[in-house]
Amino acid sequence: MSLDAATGMRAPAFHRLRGWLAAPAAPWTRGDWLAVAAAAVLVLARWPIRARTLLSWDSHTFAIALTDYDVNGLHPHAPGYPVYVALGRLAHLFLPDPSDAYTLLSILCVAVAAPLVYALGRSLAGRAVGFGATALLLAAPLVHVHSLTANVYAADLACSVAVAWAAWHVRRSPSPRRLAGLAILFALAIGVRPSLAMFLAPVVAWATLRPPWALREQARRLAAPVALGAAVCLAWFIPMVQASGGYALWKRANDLQSDQVVFADAVWRRGLGMLQVNLDRLGLYLRWETAFVLPALLACAVVLAALVFLRRRTETPGMLATPAAPPGLSPAPREAAWFLALWGVPPLLFYLLVYSGYANGPSGYALVLLPPLFLASCWLVCAGARRVLTDGRARAAFLALALAVPAAAMTQHLEEIEAVGFRDHVSWAAS
Repeated sequence: MSLDAATGMRAPAFHRLRGWLAAPAAPWTRGDWLAVAAAAVLVLARWPIRARTLLSWDSHTFAIALTDYDVNGLHPHAPGYPVYVALGRLAHLFLPDPSDAYTLLSILCVAVAAPLVYALGRSLAGRAVGFGATALLLAAPLVHVHSLTANVYAADLACSVAVAWAAWHVRRSPSPRRLAGLAILFALAIGVRPSLAMFLAPVVAWATLRPPWALREQARRLAAPVALGAAVCLAWFIPMVQASGGYALWKRANDLQSDQVVFADAVWRRGLGMLQVNLDRLGLYLRWETAFVLPALLACAVVLAALVFLRRRTETPGMLATPAAPPGLSPAPREAAWFLALWGVPPLLFYLLVYSGYANGPSGYALVLLPPLFLASCWLVCAGARRVLTDGRARAAFLALALAVPAAAMTQHLEEIEAVGFRDHVSWAAS
C-alpha cells in the first residue's frame, strides 16, 4: 500500500501513478511487466483484421521462397533475406497460407518491438519515456499497416530495436555474456535485412569499443564475440549462396539489385535534386508522425531553450550549478543522446542520399526511424514537464503550447493522409 508521507493515509491513485512513473527505473516491478504484456497483447489482437492477400511484388517473391529459395531467380530478390525467409518457413509449418504465415511473423515482430521500446525508454530516461514512446509506436499508422501485411518491414523494426536494446545494455554494463548476445542479435539482424549492417554498425561500434584503445586490448576483449557473430553470419550465408546456385550467381543477382534499384537514384548519380525527392518521400511516409510528434518536439525545445536563457539572466552564478538528476532520469543524458543519434541518423542519411523506396504506398523503410524518433521526442517532452513542475515561469508557456499544438495538428485531416494506412488493404493494393 502506498501511504501519503504527511497524512499517513492511502495516496490517491493519480499520485501513486505519478510516483511510480517518477521512481528510479530499477528493478522491474509488477507494473512494468503488466505494461509490456499489455503492449504485446494489443499488437497480437490485430490478427483478425490482417491483410488476406499478398499486396506487393516483394510479398509474392517471399511467398515463392517458402518452397523454392533462389536469389538468382528473384525469389526472393537480392540480397536474399535468408533469416526472414527461414522464420517465414517456420510459421508456414502451422499456417499453409503464405500471406497468413508472413503476416503472423509481422504481428509477432511488432509484439516484440513494442515491449523492447518500453524497456529501452525506461532504461534511458524512466518509465514515463518508455510509456510515451511505446504508445506512439502502437498508434503510428505506418506500424499498424506493416504489422498486418506480409512483408519484411516489421521484422526490420524488431531487429533494429533488439540490437539497439542490446547495444545500450552493453554500453552501460559490459560483460562477456552481453557482448555475445549483441553479436548474435546483430548477425541475425543482418540475415533478416543486410542493410541493417550499415544502419546499426555505428551504434554497435559505439557500444563495444572503449578504452584502452590499444589494438591488442580491443582484440582480446572482442575476439570471441566477433568470432561468434561471424559464425552466425556464415550459418545463414553459406546455405543462401548454395540455394542460389553458387557464389558467382548470387553475387551477380546482388550486383544487379544494387546497380538497378538501390543505388540507381543515389545523389552522387542523379544529382542533388534527388535529395528533395527522397525528403518528399520520407515526408509522405511519415505524414502522421511529422504532423503530430515533431510540432510537440519543436515546441518543447523552444520552451526549454527559453528557460535556460531566463535562468542565466535572472539567477546568480551559485544558482547555476547543475542540479541532481531527477528520479528516473538517466544518469548520463549525454550518453543517451549519443545513443539515439547513432541509432537514428545512419538510416536517415541513407534514405536521404541513396534510396527511399517508391512513393506508391505506405513504405515500410521508415519504420526503423520511428523508435529513436519517438524515444527522443518523449525524452524531451518529459524533461520539459519536469522543468514545468519546478519552474513556475514555464507553466503558462507550456499551457499555451498544450492548447496550440493539438489545435495546429487538427488542421491535418486524417482523410487527407493518403499514404499512412487509413485506407483498407484492397484500396491500397489497387493504388
